[in-house]
Amino acid sequence: MDRLSQLPSETLWQVFSSIPASSLAHLRFVSRKMRLFADHPMYWRHVILARPSCHEEDPLASSTSMASRRLDLWTLRELDFILRPHCQVIRSIKVCGVRDDIVRFILTHCHELQSLTLCGWTTLSNHAFKQLHPRLKLQRLQLVGAKDQPNYTAMDATTLAQLLLSCPLQDLTIGCQIHIHAATLLMELTAKKKTEPRSAFLPPPQLQRLSLGTRRTWSLHHIRHLFDICPALISVALCPTSADGTHFQPNAFIPSHQDSHPTNTIVYRSHA
Repeated sequence: MDRLSQLPSETLWQVFSSIPASSLAHLRFVSRKMRLFADHPMYWRHVILARPSCHEEDPLASSTSMASRRLDLWTLRELDFILRPHCQVIRSIKVCGVRDDIVRFILTHCHELQSLTLCGWTTLSNHAFKQLHPRLKLQRLQLVGAKDQPNYTAMDATTLAQLLLSCPLQDLTIGCQIHIHAATLLMELTAKKKTEPRSAFLPPPQLQRLSLGTRRTWSLHHIRHLFDICPALISVALCPTSADGTHFQPNAFIPSHQDSHPTNTIVYRSHA
């Protein structure tokens, strides 16, 4: 480590750019010089948190990487140690192996966060998404199911509606086992606008793209109603095979061209 600190600053900037966030968090305690580099905002705007067991730089690039091994989950203590000093500068997080308390910590402390990708868990519940920072700037949320993992998310329609109305979420991808009752979601989105104390000042949901790993309860009538409620909505994609992580690719699954989707995906687009 002494040799590292003796390197020219220009070289250190390059070296630190290849060090994962979990290691940077420890380097900041080595010396004052190391802290100066390890804490620089340029290394913390876009954070990737992957366990060594994932065996790849970005485990979120392939959901099949964890197929043959037990999922290694982060603890809240670990995430607090890594992220808390930098919450104000973080713009995007990709994390592999999460729990409810991990998601809750991120959504309540990283209020400048614009993009969050979660890959791999045993179960996620409503509690993961109910506590949000009041000024959360989240625009993109991806839940990526890992192959051969439970991938179950117990988020109900009420919680999803609250999420859509509480932050400027534009791009939502849920590629995991989930049951969002379409009629309940639409009812909640409409009702909350009427019942919130300052409903006149609440903007409509800013959702532009929605991708769900299910077709259950969704009919053409529900899709049309969703387009009416969300004036910015461009496309809705329903793909049940993405729920097990088998055919899910985080970027390709976002609706842009028909050929980007698995053959059994139904894509609806706005005609506005």
